[in-house]
Order: sequence, then C-alpha cells, then structure tokens
Amino acid sequence: MALAFASTGVVPRAVAQEVAPTPTREEVERASVLFERSALAYSEGRFDAAAALLGEAYALSHEPILLYNLGRAHEGARAPERALDAYRLYLEQAPDAENASLVRERVEVIERELSDAEAERVRVRREQEDAAREREAAAERARIAAEQEQALRRAAEQERRRREAEPSPWPWVVGGVGVAGLGAALAVGIVAMERHADAAAAETQVEAVGIFDEAQSLAIGANVGLVVGGVLLGVGVAWGVVDLTGATRHDDEREPQGNVEVTVGPGALGVRGTF
Repeated sequence: MALAFASTGVVPRAVAQEVAPTPTREEVERASVLFERSALAYSEGRFDAAAALLGEAYALSHEPILLYNLGRAHEGARAPERALDAYRLYLEQAPDAENASLVRERVEVIERELSDAEAERVRVRREQEDAAREREAAAERARIAAEQEQALRRAAEQERRRREAEPSPWPWVVGGVGVAGLGAALAVGIVAMERHADAAAAETQVEAVGIFDEAQSLAIGANVGLVVGGVLLGVGVAWGVVDLTGATRHDDEREPQGNVEVTVGPGALGVRGTF
C-alpha cells in the first residue's frame, strides 16, 4: 500500500477524541505540509527523513493513518522494531480501519521475523561462545602438551648429564689388568730367582748353564711384565683420577681435566699431574 494522507474522518470521532484533543487548523495545515514532504522523501528512498517528518506530523494532528505511514517508513529504513511499535499503536487507535486486517498480518510477519532473527542471533552467539571455549580448551591442551614435552626434555637432559657425570669403568679395568700383569711378573721373577739359586747349586757346569739360561729368560719375562703391568696400572689410575675429578657444569661443559704424566722405570712407577 502506498503512503496516503487521510482526514480524521477515517476513524470514529469518539476514538480520535479519546486519543488526543482535536488539533487546531494551523496544526492540521502544518501536519499536511509535513506529510507531503514525507511522501516525497519516501518516494526518493530517504526513509529516515520520511519517518522523522511523519513523526512531527503525527505529534501535531494525531491522525492515526500517519502511524501506518510511519510504520512503512521505518520498514523502509530497516527498523522493524520501530515499525512494529507504529503499527501496533495504529491498530489501537484505528482498530476498524479498512487496512486493519492487512496491518495485523504485517505485524504478525514482523513479529515472526524478529523472533527468527533473535533465535538466529542466539544461535550465532552460542556457536561463537562454543568456538571460543573450544579455542580456549585447545590452547590449554597445547599448553599442557608443551609443558609435558619440556618436562620430558628436561628429564632426558638430566639423565644424559647424570650418565656423563658417572665415572667410566674402563680406567679401572685397565688398572686391574696392570695389577694382574704385575702380579704375574712378580711370580715369574720369584721363579727366576729360584732358578738362579738352582743354577748356583748345580753339580755340573753343563747343568748350571742350562738352569742359568732358563733363569735369565724368566727374569727378562718378569721385567717385561713389570714394565707392561706398571704402565697399564699407571694409565688406569691416572685415567680414573681424572675421570673422578671431572665436574659437569650447568652449561653441559665439563671442567678442564688435569694433565697427567706417567713415568715408568726399573722397579719404579711414577704418576705426576694437576687436577
């Protein structure tokens, strides 16, 4: 339906008087001018301006049909809530108007659209809230996973440092072999000394020479065993001492280890160094 301006005769006089006092001639003329301007604004698509002019016109004339036109202007301006208020007030003031049934249908349509729009807003808001909660939960899961990964890395690093800080068994294995070699060399040396004594007590020169040669061979073997065993023992002890005194720093670097010097001489073993 197009905008139309109607006189107060559209509604019963009693109803109009109950709504507002009869406007003056000047007010009616002013309202008519405002209505014409609103009709032009409406036709040009300036719905907000049309609604403002119609509101002024209604305040002067209290003509119910202006409320209907005001509702149309608000709909054009995409203000359904205001349009609904104007239509409802129009139906209150002109319940028996010719277009009342059509306006009631329009009111029902707007109410349904507003209800659907509100339901959609609620749905979207809930989806946004659910998405926000899911993002927060995902962020929390990621944070926990990162903390667990860091904890595992720290534990692995601590275990690696602990293993590196443990002294190696190999120095003592080498030292043990050296001790065993020294023991064997001493035993051979004792046998060599006994064979020397046997050579001195031999009854014949030939027998003495044979025993003496055997004693010499045993003595040479004992000397070699003493040297090798001493070297192994010295290296093992020095290595073990250095390994025990090596300290692990916080930056995973071991402190500089000492310098070790092993000296082996006839019947003597020397270990000298700084730690």
